[in-house]
Amino acid sequence: MWAFALAGLLAWALAVDVAWALQVRGAAQWWAWGAVSFTLVCGGGCWFVTRRMPEHLRWDGQCWRWGPQGTLGEEPYSGRVRLCLDAGFFMLLFLQPSTLSMRGVWLPLTRRTAQWHMVRCVVHGPTPADQFT
Repeated sequence: MWAFALAGLLAWALAVDVAWALQVRGAAQWWAWGAVSFTLVCGGGCWFVTRRMPEHLRWDGQCWRWGPQGTLGEEPYSGRVRLCLDAGFFMLLFLQPSTLSMRGVWLPLTRRTAQWHMVRCVVHGPTPADQFT
C-alpha cells in the first residue's frame, strides 16, 4: 500500500508538470520541462530506494532491532521505536538508533508485512524503562 500511495503521488505530480509544460510558451516552457525531468528523476530515485531487500524488525525485550532478512542477531540498527501514526491497518514507526553516528529510520508497517497484533501490543505497551518509574 505504501508503494501504491507513492506511485499515485508521483503520477499526479508528473501529470501536473506535463500539463503545465504543454500550456506555457517561451522561456517558461524550459522551466516546465525541467520540472517534468525533475519529477521523473525523483520517481526513479524512489523506485530504486523501495526496491531494497526484505527486512525484519524484532523486539528482544530491551530494544528494537532492525536489519536485512537473514541477519537475525546481527542487525545493524538497534534502539527505541517511536510510534508516529497508527491508522489501524497501517503504522508508521521511527527507529532512533542507540548509536549517535547512525541516522534514524522510518518504518512503514502494514498487516501483511508484520506480525500485526504482537507489534501493536509491544509498540503501545510500556517500555522496560517506563515499568520502573
